[in-house]
Amino acid sequence: MFETVANEPRPKRPKRKKKAQAEPNWVLIGIGGALAFVLLVVLAVGLSGGRKPQAEVAVPFGPVKPVAPKAKGTAPKEEVPPVPLPVEPDEDDSAAARALSASAYMQVRFPNRSTMGVRRGTAPPPGPFAIVYLDFHDDGRGAGFADALVPYLANLRSLEHVRMAGGVIPVSASNLRALANGKCADRLESLQTGCPLTDEALDELKRFPRLHTVRFRAGSADDAVLERLAELRALKCLELGPFDRPRATRKGWAAVAALKLGYVWIDRADTDTAMIFEELTRSGGPKEVAMVNCKLTDEHLAALAARPTDVRTLHLSGCRDVTDKGLEHLATVASLEKVIHFYTGFTDSGLQKFQMARPKVRVERGLTAADIKQNQ
Repeated sequence: MFETVANEPRPKRPKRKKKAQAEPNWVLIGIGGALAFVLLVVLAVGLSGGRKPQAEVAVPFGPVKPVAPKAKGTAPKEEVPPVPLPVEPDEDDSAAARALSASAYMQVRFPNRSTMGVRRGTAPPPGPFAIVYLDFHDDGRGAGFADALVPYLANLRSLEHVRMAGGVIPVSASNLRALANGKCADRLESLQTGCPLTDEALDELKRFPRLHTVRFRAGSADDAVLERLAELRALKCLELGPFDRPRATRKGWAAVAALKLGYVWIDRADTDTAMIFEELTRSGGPKEVAMVNCKLTDEHLAALAARPTDVRTLHLSGCRDVTDKGLEHLATVASLEKVIHFYTGFTDSGLQKFQMARPKVRVERGLTAADIKQNQ
């Protein structure tokens, strides 16, 4: 019924022919790579503002700001007003620095406009450089010390600031005349020395066109000489003291308050403390008033709180008769933004209450009443 079929081998399937792989189009690859490179360059230039970043140049005394390259055919654009360079090619104060280094801390400026501080008693760096700041230490040498310094100072053409032991070292009117006749007169801005507050000294100080900070030995100054301070046209910061047989009245101190100074510093006003403090802290007076080693009391601070005033910063140093009661009065002075105290009668608890009442007023804390008692 059924026929037997012999097992025959199955026919093998024909092998599929592999498709030939296409050759890479190197032209298109090259074009794509070039386009990607151009895109990266455009993005990099856009992020850098179209200029290549310039690395700082290493110099022996500090980094120098990179100088922008000059465009061809165009004049260089000045970004700062045309002023004399801090160090001119023929200027070098190295010799003066070696002579003054034993007595003063100094700051020097190099031709690349970088600056460097030199501690008192250390050797200055190699030049050329210009001395721009001098702070002399009081070695108890007296008035003759200034006479020896003036010939050096007068020849420092770039000198801007001179401080002589916080004004302890006295300077005479003849010393000021020598400085005014010297090379330093055009650049000097601050003279914190023991300048005498006299007509003769003011005549010489008027010859410094940029002088904005002066420390005077008030001596026995009267109303007339206080009124003459208005002749110092650039004056912004005034330091006066100590006082010796003062003859000035409210008229003279009202003239000082009318100068619209930013800062007035009074040292050892003694019996005239109340009058001076009242006139300087009236409305329209200086924004910052410092009373140092003065007979200031809580009653004076109460009077300040009761009258209009524009004082923003009050510095009390060595005024040991002001206490926490005075702080309560200061808390009601609306214009007050900062209180600096050192060697006062304030306590930690009183200062804490003041800060809670006036949290936005900045308090720079010095020694308190407890510190003074401990040091006695």
